[in-house]
Amino acid sequence: MESNLSASVDRVTDSLVTVDTIHHQIHLGRLFEASVFVASVADAANLDVLFKTNTAAPHVRAQFSAGG
Repeated sequence: MESNLSASVDRVTDSLVTVDTIHHQIHLGRLFEASVFVASVADAANLDVLFKTNTAAPHVRAQFSAGG
């Protein structure tokens, strides 16, 4: 079974560099995260968000909220 595991070592401290899975997927270009805040959206209006990537199967983590 072939492994896709890899590790990085810091050049200054010679310590193992670790990041969480989501952070790693962002570095690989497989996951994208964005946030936007617009205070001027009117009642019953829309706020449209377009994601455009160059990857065949993007994964997006989105969080939306509104208040009034």
